[in-house]
Amino acid sequence: MQGKKQQPSWWLLYLHPPMLIGLFLLEMRLSLSDTGHRFAELIIVLIVFGSISLWLKANTGALIQENLERWHTALRADSSPISPQSEKMPTQMGI
Repeated sequence: MQGKKQQPSWWLLYLHPPMLIGLFLLEMRLSLSDTGHRFAELIIVLIVFGSISLWLKANTGALIQENLERWHTALRADSSPISPQSEKMPTQMGI
């Protein structure tokens, strides 16, 4: 299964801020007691962080693969041969 390139589904992660705002706006419109509002806010935060945790768990392999590709690309760029022009030493002025 190495031939198939995995990519993280970033769009799902980008849905979290609007979802968080929407849930808090909905919570503000509900007629609850102060304790009920605090409980609803706690549930909203747990839902958002839980869904982010699930996203991370589902995309761990793709994130690791993406980082490995960047690392390999950086290694290839660093190990490229040095051109003769870059080996020339600057002349010393006045010494």
